Amino acid sequence: MIRLAPTSVFLLSLAPVLGGCQPPRTGPHRIELHDGWTLSGTDTFTSPLPATVPGTVHTDLLANGLIGDPFWRANELTLQWIGEEDWVYRTTFTAGPEVLEKEVVDLVFHGLDTYAEVRLNGTPLLSADNMFRRWEVEAGDLLESGENTLEVFFRSPLPPALAARAALPYEIPAGNDRGDPPSRVFVRKAAYHYGWDWGPRLVTSGIWRPVTLTAWSGVLLSDLHFVTDSITSERAFLHAVVEIRASEEEAERRAIGGDLPATVVLSSPDASFPDVRHPIQLAGGTNVVRVPLE
Repeated sequence: MIRLAPTSVFLLSLAPVLGGCQPPRTGPHRIELHDGWTLSGTDTFTSPLPATVPGTVHTDLLANGLIGDPFWRANELTLQWIGEEDWVYRTTFTAGPEVLEKEVVDLVFHGLDTYAEVRLNGTPLLSADNMFRRWEVEAGDLLESGENTLEVFFRSPLPPALAARAALPYEIPAGNDRGDPPSRVFVRKAAYHYGWDWGPRLVTSGIWRPVTLTAWSGVLLSDLHFVTDSITSERAFLHAVVEIRASEEEAERRAIGGDLPATVVLSSPDASFPDVRHPIQLAGGTNVVRVPLE
């Protein structure tokens, strides 16, 4: 259900046009990977410590009683080493038939802060360098029946930023960055981590948003947003931008001329407008569909 305005609610569905007798489909199976995480440093506190995800290195060290309150007295100054070190988050999870029998398994990090290398069962899977975006990668080929190990290696954000700074023949203003030298403008990372007039300089790392494993077969509605084209006092013209993923197996299984016939349906639970049905042809992979609305 997508709420556009206080009086406008849409329901979005996707109906494949199927020929012949098809087996019933189940929806996607999602696992939240929030439990069992540990944190260890590469130089300090190398033994695994209990960790909270979503969270940060600073809050995990504080929760384990290993550092003082960063906001108390001069503790900020004595904790600058945390941002200079590399850190490792690690957890294990179980993959059963409800995951392994699906055609696609997506590992999604909704927020990694910031330079991170992800490994699944020891194999590199993802390299991240931006705190502000979601990172998604197919992981089905690396999953094993039973226990799996997921590791996220965070590099200190200071060396790559300082290297980028040194490569420039001129200075870029970096007000409020209390680093010596300042480097925050070279990193896709929250600026307040580097100090401000109202807060301390705590250059942290961590898995700061949820981690999910989504296993699915056939087709998946993966994103939806609305764009207004024009509006008057009486009428609005807009379109829904729907992102739909189709597995390669699904495209091959039901292909007619290489595509999968389907229909996008936008409806209102309170019947404030008639159903909008938009026939489409899906190819294997990601499909972006624009559905006009009035």
